[in-house]
Amino acid sequence: MMGALKEYRRFESTNPKLNFSFLHPADWHVKEIEEKTYSEAFVRGPRNQADTLNAGITVTVVPTREAGGEFATVEEALADYVARSQKLADWREVSRTSGFFLSCPAVEVTISYTLRLPLNSPVAQATSIMERKLIVKRGSHLYKITYRAVEEDYYAFLPAFRDIVRTFEFRDGRTEVREFYPLITPLPAPAVREQGTGYKAHETE
Repeated sequence: MMGALKEYRRFESTNPKLNFSFLHPADWHVKEIEEKTYSEAFVRGPRNQADTLNAGITVTVVPTREAGGEFATVEEALADYVARSQKLADWREVSRTSGFFLSCPAVEVTISYTLRLPLNSPVAQATSIMERKLIVKRGSHLYKITYRAVEEDYYAFLPAFRDIVRTFEFRDGRTEVREFYPLITPLPAPAVREQGTGYKAHETE
């Protein structure tokens, strides 16, 4: 069955550290962040019903150990992420897999945990969060693509994460394969249309 046609925009940055592009929902807004130890593109999605958290996807770039960073491999970066996130209330690992993304070593994990939202509020309520992270090593950098949303919205906005991953490209064109094998619970990607360029990808049965 043909999927619904969606409006998408392409993210591209003049920052050489953000040396990639991808398609994101047209009504999700991108903010670039540059810090001493990392560079990041944050794609902000809709607010949850309780108005306490936006669904969001971040693409974070950090140097590997050989370039002065903290971790040498995707496995080391994943181990640190899991160790830190395990301190969160009701933490649970939902799934984990490894493979290749754009011909590069990659690992992917999905976790759930509880936050009290709004943060630092006297009326904060326990809120279930789900988070999915894909870590890729390419050259002397690690690329971390992270999707987070309240549990009640997680699956509704998951296609946005899948589409960003599916359309992700490094700008220097060195890559050959545009699939990550395996993806956790893969679903057919919906049809998309990039604004201004006529980009279309159709879903079929």
